[in-house]
Amino acid sequence: MKPRLDLEHVLWEPEGMQVFRAGHANAASENAFWELALAGAPGQYALHRMAADGRHQFLRDALGVHKLFYGIDANGVMQVGHYWHELLQAGVPQEQLWSVPPGYLLQVSTNGEQVHAQEVAALPVQMDEESSSSAAEIRSALESCFQAMGKAFADRQVYVALSGGLDSTAIAALAREYLPQSCAVTFALGEPGSTRASEDVDTAAAVARELDMEFATVVRSVEDVLASLDEVLLYGQDFRDFNVHCGLVNAPLAAGIAELHQQRGGQQRPVLLTGDTMNELMADYHAEVYQGQTFYRLPDLSLAQVRRLLVKGLDAGDREIGIFHHHELSAIQPYALCASAYTGLAPSKLQGDLAKQSLVQEVLGERVPALVYDRPKTRAQSGSADNSTGTLAACIDHGFDSAAVQERFAKLYGLDPKQLTQFVRGGRYRFRTS
Repeated sequence: MKPRLDLEHVLWEPEGMQVFRAGHANAASENAFWELALAGAPGQYALHRMAADGRHQFLRDALGVHKLFYGIDANGVMQVGHYWHELLQAGVPQEQLWSVPPGYLLQVSTNGEQVHAQEVAALPVQMDEESSSSAAEIRSALESCFQAMGKAFADRQVYVALSGGLDSTAIAALAREYLPQSCAVTFALGEPGSTRASEDVDTAAAVARELDMEFATVVRSVEDVLASLDEVLLYGQDFRDFNVHCGLVNAPLAAGIAELHQQRGGQQRPVLLTGDTMNELMADYHAEVYQGQTFYRLPDLSLAQVRRLLVKGLDAGDREIGIFHHHELSAIQPYALCASAYTGLAPSKLQGDLAKQSLVQEVLGERVPALVYDRPKTRAQSGSADNSTGTLAACIDHGFDSAAVQERFAKLYGLDPKQLTQFVRGGRYRFRTS
């Protein structure tokens, strides 16, 4: 059985990345944490330390939740950070900038020329029906995760990003049990102050009432949302449609939560729980059609193969963590912390339009309000189950199609648009292991 990390230590806080240097005052406790991560403990972390022999050591969680980049600048100095654009601004040439691959320990010489890579936290994805995970194992993993958060965040204000869909509602239901101070927050496109609610707001409000949970909304106009595009490209670290459209939901949501927290007089940094990564872990995606154009198209592969690609593809794109931390929110994805229980599910558990509903009913049963089990699948970037009224439509209607977004991304990063395939390829950031 793998060791577990203290959740207080798996967070990347906005002050910056944890850097461990041999010989300083906190070396003993930090090295103990490093050893836990090195043993493959689950968590959200992207770590860098200086070894006693002067080499740079990097360690990243198996799912790639937290991003970690490094490279040698024009003066021959190693630069390390969580944001690709910041390293470019620090003088690291594009061709010298690399990502640490998920689940790997990298040891890199001071000049960056020698790299030794070792995979220490693999996340296998079940491809057949044998020795698969179960609903009971998933329930145990989720409850253990929330029990730990209940202790770690007892004195912190907790917010839950709630769309009223199945993934976020399950997180809200568990948060209400283990973190009773939680407040559910829903985002909607519209005119601030308008009494006309969106489908998400209506459903999320009903869910919050069922859970007896505090509820708030963040409503922003299309113009305000599109004004955050540069922020999404820089801190979401991706130019692909799906992650950009998600980021355009998360950026105003993050700003709204930060404002709400300030109004409430919050002193400590707030914690935000989300239902992200569940779609990848369950391969629960489908294409969207808008104005005759198909978006988010998946490869023509078996469901098991698609899931494996989606899980690996979480390496690239910072649609949640990067954006939320930019607004000084400590974001946690509980499904990601329980990823191995989900990737261990047999492929048959993923099949059928009601696969996710069936699994959640097995795992949480009546802890999730009945109205959510009956609700059609809705994506925040699409706006509703029946038509696209969300950020996807907003982008296309205002001229921000794929080509325009890629051009803007390249300009912000100081790249030639032709270099974008070097930035993200096959769902992975550019990396090296030798």
